[in-house]
Amino acid sequence: MFSYFKKMSTKIQKSEIKNIPRGPFIVAGVLLIIIIILGGSLLTYQKAYAGKIYRGVSVAGLDLGGKTETEANQLLQNTIDAINRNGITVTAGDQRTTINPHIISPTDADLSYNLIDFRLDATLRPALQWGRQGNFLQNTVAQMRSAFAKKNFDPEYTLLEDQLIPILRENFKDSENPGHNASLIITKEGDSYTTTVSAEKVGQSFDYPSALRQLNISLQTLTSPQITLALTDDIPQIKQAQAQSVAPHVSLALKKPPLTLTNEDQTWTLDTETLAGLLDVVLMDERAALGLNAERFTQYLRSAISPSVEQEAADAKFSMVNGRVTEFQGAQNGRAIILDELLNTLNREYINGEKTTIAIPITITEPTVLTGEVNDLGITELLGVGLSDFAGSPPNRRHNIKVGADSLNGILIKPGEEFSLLKALGEIDGAHGYLPELVIKGNKTVPEFGGGLCQIGTTIFRATLASGLPITARQSHSYRVRYYEPAGIDATIYDPAPDFRFVNDTGHTILIQTKIIGNTLRFEFWGTQDGRRTHFIGQQESDDLYDITPKIWGFVSPPETKMVESLDIPVGAKKCTESAHVGATTEFTYQIFYPDGKQTEKIFKSVYKPWQAICLIGVDKLTAPEVNTDLNTDDTDNTDATVTNINTPAEQTINTNSN
Repeated sequence: MFSYFKKMSTKIQKSEIKNIPRGPFIVAGVLLIIIIILGGSLLTYQKAYAGKIYRGVSVAGLDLGGKTETEANQLLQNTIDAINRNGITVTAGDQRTTINPHIISPTDADLSYNLIDFRLDATLRPALQWGRQGNFLQNTVAQMRSAFAKKNFDPEYTLLEDQLIPILRENFKDSENPGHNASLIITKEGDSYTTTVSAEKVGQSFDYPSALRQLNISLQTLTSPQITLALTDDIPQIKQAQAQSVAPHVSLALKKPPLTLTNEDQTWTLDTETLAGLLDVVLMDERAALGLNAERFTQYLRSAISPSVEQEAADAKFSMVNGRVTEFQGAQNGRAIILDELLNTLNREYINGEKTTIAIPITITEPTVLTGEVNDLGITELLGVGLSDFAGSPPNRRHNIKVGADSLNGILIKPGEEFSLLKALGEIDGAHGYLPELVIKGNKTVPEFGGGLCQIGTTIFRATLASGLPITARQSHSYRVRYYEPAGIDATIYDPAPDFRFVNDTGHTILIQTKIIGNTLRFEFWGTQDGRRTHFIGQQESDDLYDITPKIWGFVSPPETKMVESLDIPVGAKKCTESAHVGATTEFTYQIFYPDGKQTEKIFKSVYKPWQAICLIGVDKLTAPEVNTDLNTDDTDNTDATVTNINTPAEQTINTNSN
C-alpha cells in the first residue's frame, strides 16, 4: 500500500512541475540582465567622468562636459580675460565709446577697482558638483538629465552699476537734454517779493536702466558687452498751468510769522528772505501745491542745522596701556534728521497750515558696545599682529593711512560678531578727514577719496591670519602692488565692494589697536587666548605667518606701454602715470587647529593680472578707438590689451583700467 501511494505522489509532483508557467522566470531573467548591463554602463560612465564635469553641463553656454576643474577654469578664465580686454562698447547715436572695466589712479593703487568682477570659483562650483551632491539615485538622475537634456549655469559676477552710470553720464552728457518741471521764481524788489513762473520743459535723457539690462544679459552669457543708449522723453511732472495756480499763495506764505525749527534746547528761525529762496511748486497727494524745494532745502539743512544735530553712532573705544584696558572714548548714540518726514510736515503744517514751530524729527542709532561693558570684556593678552610697509607713499596717502588707522584704534568686536572693515571705517570723504587722490575715469583725471585704505585692508588681513580667526570675505588686488609684498597676502577694499570681513569666534571680546612706527603700519588684536594654533603652507611651512611666502607661478609679462589721450595736460605733453606690472598667480594654505581637536583649512589663491605702463598724451581733441569685439577664448596671451586709436571723430575711448 505504501509503495502505491509513493508512486502516485511522484507522478503528481512531476505533473505539477510541468504545469508551472515559465514566462515570469524568463521576464525576471531578462530584467536582471538589463539591470546588470545598465548598472555596469552607469559605473563605466561614472568612472569615465571621475574628476571631470559630467556631460551636458555648461556655464553661460560654454560646454564644460568632460573637462577637469583645471581645464574648465582655464576656459572660463580665457573668456573672462577677453571680456576685460575688449571692454564695454557703448553706442549712442553716431557716438561710440569703449569702457575698460577697471578704474586706475595715477598716484595710488588703493583707489583702483573693477566695474565688473567675475567670481570664478563660485561660477565653477555648481558645475563641478552637478551629479555629485545627493544620494545614489539623485546623482544618477542628475547625470542622466544633463546627458540628455543639458544643464546650464549662470556665471557669478558683481557689476558696480552705481559707479558705471556716472561714467556714462559724464561721457555722453552732450547728447542729453534733460527736462525740468515748471517752477516758481521769487525775486525781492525793495521790501516786496515778485513771483513769476518758469515753464516746464520736455527733454530727453538716456534710458540707463535699459542699458544696464543689456549689459547684464551680455555678462550672463559671457559675450562681448555691447550696449546701446537710447534717448527717451523726459516728461515733467509739473506743468506751467499748475505752477501758475500755486503762485498766488506765495505772498500769503511770506506774510506768515517766521518758521522756527527746534531740537531739544536748540532753535533755528527761517527769516522771510531765506524762506522765499526755498519755496517752489511741489506735488502733494498727486496735486500741485506750494512747498519747499527738496534739493534747496536739503542744502540749507546740511549747512545750517545738520552739523549741530546729526552725529554718527560711536562704540566705546578702549586702549591697552601696560596690559590694562583704559577708556579713551565713551559710547555715543547716533542721531540723524528724518528728511522726508520733516519736509512733509513743513509743507503740510507750516506752508499750507497754521503751525509756526516744528520739532525736527530725529532717528536714534544705538552703539554696539557700551561704555559700561569694559569690566566684562576679558581682554588680557595679545592674539596676533598685522604688519605692512608703506615707505614711498605720497603725502596724501600717508595722511589717509593715519586717518583710517586712527578711526579703527580702540574698536571692540563682540564674541560671535562678524567684523566688516567697510562698516567700521564708515564714510570716506573730506568731512571725515580724508584727502583725495587723482583717478583716471575715461579721459578725465578726477579727485577721489580712499587712497591708502588698502594698506589698512592688507594689515588687518594679516592681523586676522596671525590671530587664527575665520575669514569670511577677502579679495586680492587685481595686480601686484609694491606696498603689499610678498604677493598673495594682501586685501583690497572699495565701497560698496569688495569688503574684508572676519568672525570673532574666540568667545571673548577682541580689541583692535593700531600704531604707526616710521613707515610701518601695525595692527594688534587683543583678547583671550583659547589654545588655538595656526599653521601656514606656502613656499615654506610655519606656524608664524611672517616666516612663509606664498607659492607663486604663472608669470605673465606686461603688454607694451599704453598711450592715453588726455584733455587735462598741455597739448603734446607726456606724463607717465602707471608703471608696468608682471602678472602671476599665488597661493598659500591657512590652517587653524582648535583645542577641541577641530581643524579648518582655507586656501587663499590670488591671480594678479599683468599690467602695462600707462602714459597720458596731451591733445586738444580726442580721437576714436578701434573696437575689438572678437572674443578669442583660446587665446591665453594677455599682452594685446593696448587700445589703438584711429581718426574717427565720432568716437572716443574711456580708459578706466585699474588695479
